[in-house]
Amino acid sequence: MALDRFRGAEWVVSPQAIEAAKAQGKVGVEDDRGSVTVLPIRSETADVLPIKWALAGVGAGVLVLAATRKRPAVRAQKP
Repeated sequence: MALDRFRGAEWVVSPQAIEAAKAQGKVGVEDDRGSVTVLPIRSETADVLPIKWALAGVGAGVLVLAATRKRPAVRAQKP
């Protein structure tokens, strides 16, 4: 998620892009189909947890369950 923020991938159209277009005298950001965007649009995947973090959470859960499982009682051996 931090990498997406660093790269700017969390936005389809970022607020900075809109400000840059307005500084050039345009109404907003024009896309390849000819429509103009005047409000920032977030990416659909911006808030999705990365798969590696989800797998790390599942792995940590398995380790906790394995460490806290109820172990069978040890029977005393007859000599």
